[in-house]
Formats: sequence, structure tokens, C-alpha cells
Amino acid sequence: MANTYPSFMVRNGTSFLLSRGVARGGMSRSLVLLLSVSSFTGFGSLYCSGNGMAHAESSHSALAAKRSGKGVPRKNVQVGKKEVKSGTVAKTPRSVVSSGTEEVGVTGHVSMPNGVTNRTPGGGMMPPQTIAKSRSGLTRDYIAKQSPTSNPVALVASLPGVVYAGNDPLGTNDDQQGLTVRGLNQQEIGYLFEGIPAAAPVYLLPYTSAAADNENIQSLTLTQGSPDTRSPLYNAVGGELSETMHDPSHHFGGLIDASYGSFSLRRHFIRVDTGDLGKTGVRGFLSFSHREADEWRGVGGTRRYHIDMKLVKDWGADNHAAFIMSYNDAKQYYLRAPTKAQWNQYGVNFNYNDTSWGSSPSSYYKYEENRMKKFILGAPVNLKFDHGLALDVTPYFTYSWGYDNGGSTLSRDGSFLGPNPAGPLQVGGTNSSIVAASIDTYRLAYSGINAALSWTHGHNTVTGGAWYSYFDQSEPQSYQPSTQTAACPVCGATIQFSRPMGVCCGPMIFILSNRPMPCLSMIRTRRCTIS
Repeated sequence: MANTYPSFMVRNGTSFLLSRGVARGGMSRSLVLLLSVSSFTGFGSLYCSGNGMAHAESSHSALAAKRSGKGVPRKNVQVGKKEVKSGTVAKTPRSVVSSGTEEVGVTGHVSMPNGVTNRTPGGGMMPPQTIAKSRSGLTRDYIAKQSPTSNPVALVASLPGVVYAGNDPLGTNDDQQGLTVRGLNQQEIGYLFEGIPAAAPVYLLPYTSAAADNENIQSLTLTQGSPDTRSPLYNAVGGELSETMHDPSHHFGGLIDASYGSFSLRRHFIRVDTGDLGKTGVRGFLSFSHREADEWRGVGGTRRYHIDMKLVKDWGADNHAAFIMSYNDAKQYYLRAPTKAQWNQYGVNFNYNDTSWGSSPSSYYKYEENRMKKFILGAPVNLKFDHGLALDVTPYFTYSWGYDNGGSTLSRDGSFLGPNPAGPLQVGGTNSSIVAASIDTYRLAYSGINAALSWTHGHNTVTGGAWYSYFDQSEPQSYQPSTQTAACPVCGATIQFSRPMGVCCGPMIFILSNRPMPCLSMIRTRRCTIS
């Protein structure tokens, strides 16, 4: 190399001096130097690493080497007519002086523990696309910088053709959000999680927050238009949203993340990477998260427990096998949609009532409780063969169970079961109307296998495959009366109450386990009002 001055490289605040011998004569045509600096500091296992590569080349012409007469020694070449005597040391040849220009290029990137590399264009919002269709995406560089409470549907809100309407600022409510892509709603958009059709096959709502924690999402890809021909979807007339988790690290490690915010938000996340397990080539990670928060308007709150797991095995030329598991347990309350007048009057305080008393007892917020548990298993396998053949096989199984509640006021004699009269409802008391909780429980088992065989020759690809799926769903609905009657222990009058309490003149009556019990503190005495 022509440069005979010491060379410096700075990476992550540490300076490195390249010795004169290395800079001058270490390699006759190129010098490649790999540098890696790591630091471990702070509470919560904060890990930061920096990686860089310096590459220098010299253009040596044969004429320059001939003029200098001091070329680089080669094997099996005689030193000269005079042989080197035994015991003497041959002189080290001097470096070749280049007659052309030298070019030195230095590239590098920072790898953060949350997956950010800052190598995706547009801050992670413009990953390169090579397919001949409308497709956009997000990578870890963008996802890691967003709120960990948001869900994938909210994350893709900024992509072309997307209109998103959220019902809460935290992005925790899957049931009451809206997504359209080029005018088609979310039930017409296919949703894949690691190649698994994760949307419920009946209602086709994506429920993306039940699939993976944001810290584990590697990429989101949105196809605006026709989906991939190998995707196991039958509702994707408006596009396809595909989500993939990051692959486990080759080294043992972990990540701890905590979030706190408005509306009593508390969220904790922990992930452990196993690294390579012996010489098997298998690596994996296991993560757990917990989140709680109050509703952003009115009363109520949300709670979520989540577990993710992934095992990966790579071998040969692009052969890949994985086993994934995701479990989600979420409970929340539906929010009441206000009119413009109600919003102007109550603002963020408008929601369902915080008590079962009042003029509309069926609007009690606890009647709007809903809970869903979801379990996803999958084992995607990608195999590459000779002559351009590739086989992709994905068996999967999902299971969901939970309930949706709602409040209702039923007529004792005028209620219907479908088109047929239900007759007098068998509920104690004589009131013509009955306040009841509508309880909708469900269980859904959904399994299948998707296989695709493709052959690529040049720029052309031929793909064929098969998809088999089976689902079994049961969803019984029932009404439980919340209005009951009891005799006042003071005067014996019949009183009507709604759980959890009832009032009679004289002492206040609290109902515990459907039994009237007199309050220990006496209040003013009034005449009993018989309901």
C-alpha cells in the first residue's frame, strides 16, 4: 500500500491505531480489518454493541512493480543466483509503491439489543421490495421506536393506502378499532403470523395484539391488493398483512423492558435467548410480558398477559425450520361511543356507568367486560433443493376461548327467542322489566397445513401447492338476571335490588352472595317502599 502513515479507526468511543507495518506491508493488494466493541452497563441488562469493517485496496500496475523491482514474494520462486546461506535470514521485501489512486472505504452499523440497526431506508419504513406488486413494509428499525403497547394494525397506519381509526391512545383495544386498505375493511384483509392464518375464520377480525409482543416483531409487510398465491387466506380481497418474529440470537443473552405512562399504564417485558445449544445448531428464545392500564375515558381497565417462544434451526443453503408458540390472555371493557352532544358535555368522562343504579341500570360498565385467551402453535419449514426447487410447509394449530358480555333490559312477558316468544321469564319478582347480563361464551379450535412447491429458472418462478384447514367453533349465549328481590330484615317488605347492593328504608342492606345482610352502621329511618 502506498500509504505509509499510521491509520486510525474510531468505533463506539474507542480509538484503534493500526501499526505502520500493518498499514504498509500487511497485504499487497488489500487490507480487511474487522473491529468489534461491546459495552455492558446499567441496571436491567442494558447491552450495546458496535460493529465496523475497514476495507482498503490499492491498484498496482505491472509497470509500477517492474519499475520498482521490489515485488511481493511468491511461493516457489527462487531468490536469485546466489542462494541464501543456511542460518541467514532473508530480508523482508518492501511494499510496492502504487502508481494509481488509492480508495479506502469504511462501513459500519450499530446493533442495539432491541434489534435496531439503522440500516433500513426511511428509518425502517422503506424496506427494499423486489416483487412486482404494490407492497410496503416496516422493519425492526421502525417498530422498536414505537410504543410497546401498540399493535401491528396501528403500526401500519402510516403505510400507503391505509386508513386507521383507533379507539384508545394505547392501541390495546382490538375489538373497537378500524382498518381499511384502499377502501376495504379489516375483515377483507388477510392476516398471517409466521405464515399462519391467525384471524378467526368466522369473524375474520385480525386481533393482532394476541400474536406477538412488539419487542419480538421483526417485520410487518402489507400488500395492497392481491395477496401472495401461496398464502393460506380466502378473505384477502383487500390485501395481506404479514407479521414475522425475529430469529433468536446465536449467543446467550436477554432483554428487559419496562414502560410506565398515563392512565396508570404499567408494562413489563423480559426475554431470554438461549444461544446455540451445543453443536445442534438449534437456538431459541422465550419471553413474557404483563400490562395493565385504566381506560382512557370513564371507568374500567385493561389487563394482558403474554408469552412468546421460538426455536430455529438453519442448515445447508437457506434451509430453515422453526417452531413457534404464542399465548395471550387479555381482559378489557368495551367503550361506549358518544354522540357529539354527549362528548361536548362529558368529554373523556363519558362511558358506561360506574354503578348499576340509576335510570339505565343495563349501562353498568361491568356488563361490557370481555376476555379472550388465544394459543398459537406453528412449525414453518423452508427447504431449498437443487435445480431451483423449493418446498415450504407450515402446519399450525390455534385455540381461542373467552366471553363477551353486555347489559340488556328484558321484558318479562314480551321477550323473544329468535322469531318465537320466550314466554314469561322465570325470574323472581313481579316487575315487568328485568335487567340482565348477556353472556356470550365461545371456544374455537383452528388447525391446518399449508404446503407450496416452487421452481425458479432465471427470472421465472412456477408455484403450486395445497392448503387444508379445519375449524370447530361453539358459541352458546345466555342471559343472567341481575335484578333480584329479597325481604327486608327490618320490616319484612319485599325490596328489589341489583347486585351488588340493595337499599331498604331503615338500615342499608348490602347483598353479599345473594343474601341480605344489615349494615352495621345505622342511617336515618324511613318508611319501607315496597317494589
